[in-house]
Amino acid sequence: MAGMGVTHLVISLANYSVSHRRRRTAVVELSGNHAIEILKGEGGPFEWNRINCYPNLTRNGIADVINEDYEVIIFDMGSSYYRIRAELLRCDQKLVLGSLTPWRKMEYIRFVLEEMEEDRYARNMIFLTQNGIRKDKKDFKKQVGQPVYPVPYLPEPLLADKSQYEFFDRFLF
Repeated sequence: MAGMGVTHLVISLANYSVSHRRRRTAVVELSGNHAIEILKGEGGPFEWNRINCYPNLTRNGIADVINEDYEVIIFDMGSSYYRIRAELLRCDQKLVLGSLTPWRKMEYIRFVLEEMEEDRYARNMIFLTQNGIRKDKKDFKKQVGQPVYPVPYLPEPLLADKSQYEFFDRFLF
């Protein structure tokens, strides 16, 4: 969902994958927001901190990345989910980041309920949030039937500390 820190989380997960798990990792930006591209300053694939980055990739380019023998491929879909929904449903791990702030909570819950009603694969999604009090998380679970997990504070995506390793291990490996 837009403005939730999806790219920040993607870079954090990718960095953990290459730095601590020693996995050959790619980040594929499908969101169209050009955030990954900014790291290099121009278009086209590049390597950054041992992470292979594919900024603003089109759906047609996904097969090429999948055939590159990566151990981990992380898709940054941002809020462009509906445009590239089929790609998410093919993923082994499906992490969805949304907000439980009072002004965005119902948008997140509606999104999840629509997905679960529309597609049985949506039930395999893992729902995350960077905010929300305990009551909000309980309300989410009551309405959706699935828990929402808190994302730890990640001030710098390239400098994860041991307190965040459990989160990464739980949802990435």
